[in-house]
Amino acid sequence: MSITADIAGGILLSGACLEICARLFYAKKFHMPWRSKVIGEYPYDEFVEKAGPPIHFQFRKGYRSRHVNINSLGMRCAEPDSRIRKKKLLVIGESIFFGAKILNEKSLWCYQLQDILLRNNISDWEIFNAGFPGYNVYQYDAWWEKSLKNLEPDIVILQCGANDITQAYVMGEKWEPGLPWPWDFIMRQQRKTGWWQKLLFHSCLYFMYRRKKLTERKGFESAGNVFRLEECIESLSENAGKIISDAQSMGARVLLSSFAMAYDPDSIEKNPPQLDSIQANWRESLSSTGIPMIEFNNWWINEFSEQVSCPSLNLQEIFQVHPKRYEMYLDVAHWNEAGHKLAAESIFGRLSELNWW
Repeated sequence: MSITADIAGGILLSGACLEICARLFYAKKFHMPWRSKVIGEYPYDEFVEKAGPPIHFQFRKGYRSRHVNINSLGMRCAEPDSRIRKKKLLVIGESIFFGAKILNEKSLWCYQLQDILLRNNISDWEIFNAGFPGYNVYQYDAWWEKSLKNLEPDIVILQCGANDITQAYVMGEKWEPGLPWPWDFIMRQQRKTGWWQKLLFHSCLYFMYRRKKLTERKGFESAGNVFRLEECIESLSENAGKIISDAQSMGARVLLSSFAMAYDPDSIEKNPPQLDSIQANWRESLSSTGIPMIEFNNWWINEFSEQVSCPSLNLQEIFQVHPKRYEMYLDVAHWNEAGHKLAAESIFGRLSELNWW
């Protein structure tokens, strides 16, 4: 029996030594410490349901699970407080604000922002997260008209554009303003792995073993040589402008927010190892929609915000200068818990500067 125990102990010790070596190698190769690669795997077929045009699909109200909870209004955030009338902050955004891949739902920016408000003795605000993975600006406008405006928000933060640009790139000459992602595309965002694989994702050694397969994943592929980017930006401008003007006519203050991707022109040249650590195929992502995304981000924050007379929140710039920037992502587009914390702090800080609380 002691021999068996010795063998088992030797195996465990060898495994621990290999794991330590893998983490040291990872730190040297990618210029940053190892972080667990476990993500929240969402059953989109359970909480996303089909709807009529122009919205096409929506969240299932009242859905409850370990990783995703949809409130009675069809948003991923806390239930509205029915006891007292509070002021409302509504964020309309894409999958980054929805919180794609987040393992612990309480890590979402909306819950962290609510905690920040309470720590600052601000208790008369409710935070509503109208982030949706896959919506284009037409669908956001439809959602606004259908139900979001009925909240009568005091502040609206609007972030959109990434899906529109990606759709225009992928669909090529078949792209038309307002055309949604196909239903099967939304369902393909599901990821399901066994418990044993989730356990292994905590291991740097296992990650390094799987690295080759990760590298071979393809990014978005275009359906042809036609990329109707200018028409896409025009559509974005028109429909985002409708939401903004309608919200302002109702008395809401509107802030435009950028997204915050892991790469930018400076990091592409200076920090490729850190980007490799986040997503193996980030170069493919950059070569397809990456540069147009960066250019759109700058236009949205600088030029468009002036056109519609709205202040802006440049999250891209805030993430870009943070000393632990590359430790805040689950992939090149989506934040982990630390990224959501920085987003929440940034929203709080910007609205405090504007004296909007």
